[in-house]
Amino acid sequence: MAGILASTFSTPLSHVNLRATAWDIPNAGYKQARDVAKGLDGKVVFFEVRDDGMTPARGHRGRQGSARAWWRRGVDLPPADLTNRDLAMLTRMRAKDVTIYGTKASNLGEIRTAALPGVNIPDG
Repeated sequence: MAGILASTFSTPLSHVNLRATAWDIPNAGYKQARDVAKGLDGKVVFFEVRDDGMTPARGHRGRQGSARAWWRRGVDLPPADLTNRDLAMLTRMRAKDVTIYGTKASNLGEIRTAALPGVNIPDG
């Protein structure tokens, strides 16, 4: 997958946003995505995404080779650390602990520990 085009919007810590960030791929929300992308399943498609909408990009035929090369590169995920079986409070989790607790929990631990004004997250 070279990018995500969703018809619903999600929060920054949603699974789809975390995957897009981890895989270093773009993630766009567009309410009419189903209508625009109808019939494109399985095809290499370039979309131009703007603040006011999106459209299939023009002049993309010459870039299909590079898109296929990008697609073949795959996604490198760090191996899970299954040796640590301890439970931790969110206040003890950091982004560096992603292989132990997972991306969402580790990033939520960072946010919880930052104690941002107006952001209320239980200790977990």
